[in-house]
Amino acid sequence: MIEEDDSVPDREEVLMILDYVKDLNRCKELLKRLNCGYAYTYIQDRILPRLHITVCTVQMKDVKGIALLGKIKEEERVFGGMTKESGTDPLQWFHYGQPSLSVRAYRRPLFALKTNLLFDAALMPNIEIELPIGKRWSLNGEYMFPWWRLDGDKYCLQVLSGGLEGRYWLGRRSNREVLTGHFFGVYAGGGKYDLQWKEKGYQGEFFIAAGLSYGWARRIARNLHLEFSLGIGLLRTDYRHYHARDNYQTLLWQENGNYTWLGPTKVKVSLVWLLTRRKAAGNK
Repeated sequence: MIEEDDSVPDREEVLMILDYVKDLNRCKELLKRLNCGYAYTYIQDRILPRLHITVCTVQMKDVKGIALLGKIKEEERVFGGMTKESGTDPLQWFHYGQPSLSVRAYRRPLFALKTNLLFDAALMPNIEIELPIGKRWSLNGEYMFPWWRLDGDKYCLQVLSGGLEGRYWLGRRSNREVLTGHFFGVYAGGGKYDLQWKEKGYQGEFFIAAGLSYGWARRIARNLHLEFSLGIGLLRTDYRHYHARDNYQTLLWQENGNYTWLGPTKVKVSLVWLLTRRKAAGNK
């Protein structure tokens, strides 16, 4: 149940303790000391009540469940009652010279590869890379590169753009998986474009956009997340307006201009693939 629950605080450390510490009293004390006891409190409040209800159901349907019920009740008593033995150090068995304790390997997040599904649906290929920095910060880089001319140059969609965004993730991060939950961000980026629809087209040698973003992400599979975000800011561009002639082979210049927009400058529904590496902790 703990392995499947993403909300368990310090889940990897909790699993290490449960896997390798067989003495329930020692296990209990270690959980109480781990990160101010957040995981210990969560197990008491969320995991054990569910375990108790499940065992009652088994007992009603299968007589063999009675023995299991007795075992779980004993474990619940140890975890739920939890009276501290006076005059003893709960970590005394970790003294120098004792046999070392091997802890199991776990997966450490490296970075995330992403794509905006809205752009993909509009035939605008794009890629993003997000790098976690600690538990609350991350740096997101994006690149968009559609370069299409369709129907005998009748339609043109050519965009090269990139940007960076710094993000601050909200909430108690010890209770959440990396790159999930709510976040605020600051972003800036730019690029160039050539957009043509039949005879009318616009070319921009450069545009720039910057602003603030808000988003939310959640896990949908083991290493897959789904992210929603909206950016509001300022967009500025200089452009050349042209008309296409001679069966769209000649571009006839019409005028130069510039455009400024204040409002939503990006909307994302992104599929996120989290890349991790297996890290084997040393002996402790």
